[in-house]
Amino acid sequence: MIIYHNDCTEPYENMATEEYLLDSAGEEDIFMLWRNEPAVIIGCNQNAYAEINLETAERKNIKIVRRLTGGGAVFHDLGNLNYTFISADIENGTLNFARFCAPIIEALKELGLNAEMSGRNDITVDGFKVSGTAQCVRNRHIMHHGTLLWSADLSDMADVLRPDETKLASKGIKSVQSRVGNISSLLKKIYEDVDASDSMQNTKKYSEPIGAEKKFKTANLKILPESADDFRSYLEARFGNNITSLSAEQRSEIRKLADEKYSSWDWIFGKSKEYTRRKKARFPYGLVEISVTLDRGIINEISIQGDFFGSKPISELEEKLCGVRFVRDEIIKGLSDVDSYIFGAIPNEIEQLIIG
Repeated sequence: MIIYHNDCTEPYENMATEEYLLDSAGEEDIFMLWRNEPAVIIGCNQNAYAEINLETAERKNIKIVRRLTGGGAVFHDLGNLNYTFISADIENGTLNFARFCAPIIEALKELGLNAEMSGRNDITVDGFKVSGTAQCVRNRHIMHHGTLLWSADLSDMADVLRPDETKLASKGIKSVQSRVGNISSLLKKIYEDVDASDSMQNTKKYSEPIGAEKKFKTANLKILPESADDFRSYLEARFGNNITSLSAEQRSEIRKLADEKYSSWDWIFGKSKEYTRRKKARFPYGLVEISVTLDRGIINEISIQGDFFGSKPISELEEKLCGVRFVRDEIIKGLSDVDSYIFGAIPNEIEQLIIG
């Protein structure tokens, strides 16, 4: 197995790295651990507008990234460790989550966690989801990747993954909300319980991870990683010592793919299927209610109603906004003379009502 050590934390580049390795993989299995700066990673079949609180993402500088695999939206930050397996497709295009989840579950159990596979593609510990996984088959290889919540900001996760309450309908695969937990917190609870137990001395000892280069804190009878970096080193050590890094040439190709595909509006939002939302607000100049339907990230239909006044028919403004990309700057441009249609309105107020 080839183990790629990847210190990059830029989400678009990490998604591009996976695609690059998947397309260039040979017969030898590949394993990679990596982390992202704050980002929401949506499945290839999902609607970005339906899954993400875009206002929260923008305010907190949380990037939005679409991946190659299906499944639901997940939150990444530096407290979340991600893993990728790439293997020659020996099962004729059949997805197999249990095969790749098994070594991760074993590693978690070695630390004393009651880890198990749950549903079709999750790993849980005592009922808390600590890992969501996804797969795809391409070029006669299978790629399996997953999250491992070590010390992720669960409040940011809840805020940004919360679908907008004004959402009416969406075509696309929706995420399933689950009870989530951080591995570090679950480990801490275990050791607190062990410390409080009179039978602690009879607890089974766990062996040192083979080849580990980091020093782990020993809490009585078990070995406890203290940080996400320690947890990463612990996992890398379990999969062998054939550790390598991507070359400068490979990095250059990956960066090109990240810039041209993964960070592009067309890839992130342009693949979103039909989505309809409605919002209303009262302003000093009257009530404004807007219903907008998007298709592939483009305003397909828009209805603007209310008890406001205007010197021009509102249908003209609706017509101007149809065909505009659902992007703040472009919508504001289309609203440049909004005062003619909604007397007293300014572009930013109506844009915020449209986008939220």
